[in-house]
Amino acid sequence: MPAGWLWEENDDLDGGAVGKQPLRPAAPSKIGADTDHSLSVSQLNQWIKNTLDRQLYPVWLEAEISDLARPSSGHLYLTLKDEQSQIRGVMWRSAAAKLPFQIADGLSVFCYGNLDVYAPRGTYQFIIQKMQPKGIGALQLA
Repeated sequence: MPAGWLWEENDDLDGGAVGKQPLRPAAPSKIGADTDHSLSVSQLNQWIKNTLDRQLYPVWLEAEISDLARPSSGHLYLTLKDEQSQIRGVMWRSAAAKLPFQIADGLSVFCYGNLDVYAPRGTYQFIIQKMQPKGIGALQLA
């Protein structure tokens, strides 16, 4: 790791790695500026993940569901899209078990959650904590 990095202690990064992980560069103008201050791909992905984790907060998204997959794990994997863009989404089994309605491809929904980066692959996805069909309120769901 290049000199000048600030470190944070992390108990469980990337499925069990324990120890110090890069938090952010102390001198951003130096990190990555030349071969003496280069980053590995893993360091860059972890830096992006740490930056997003500190900067972004949970939000509601309005989207249409497509590419819905229901593996035996109970998690739901899907694509959330609108007319111009899309993002991969995941709803963990614990949240999916609380859904009071059936979801399917083509359904318009509101999703509450946050963005997450899976550093080993350098991909990001929207982690869905809550979901409700568009146009149906909590009273109608109940």
